[in-house]
Amino acid sequence: GVGDAKADSIAGASLALARALARTTRDDLWLDVASDVLKATGQSDRARARQIAEGLVAYDRGRSELNRFELGSARRSLDHAHALLAATGNPAVHLVAYHRALVSYQGHTAAAYADARRRLQNIVATTPAQYRSVRALSTRTVGFINQLENKLDLASATYGDAIAQGAGLGDPMLALWMRTDVATL
Repeated sequence: GVGDAKADSIAGASLALARALARTTRDDLWLDVASDVLKATGQSDRARARQIAEGLVAYDRGRSELNRFELGSARRSLDHAHALLAATGNPAVHLVAYHRALVSYQGHTAAAYADARRRLQNIVATTPAQYRSVRALSTRTVGFINQLENKLDLASATYGDAIAQGAGLGDPMLALWMRTDVATL
């Protein structure tokens, strides 16, 4: 019907935007997320598509809660998003993992920093190489934690790794953050 045609048109436009973003940034994450959503919507039972949608909604809610420093709510929403997206194999799970680490970081204790560092290093170790933005942001955040803990040599080396990972992504904010982080050492 009309609704299906409109949904197909929106899906096609979303995929075209994701392709353009991948070409511009040289990072395939959003293209893979959009492609997976489009593939899931074509499945006959649509259960997987529903699960991905619920996971993305929980991720959005968790990020909003994190931005308002509602850490308990953010943790619950992001844990729920992670469970849903991991179960479907959707690549957005890597972004959710990054934001889960940021919730830990916001605890601002030695234990919270240790948990965040462990989570972030796991993201770098397990996220596919083509998802360079998530890897660079994770490495940058490890560098920032090192800096907060006054491990300046380690922070400098980690920032260097993050700059290398983020080179050519076309994300001016990421490049600016990393250079200002290094300048503060």
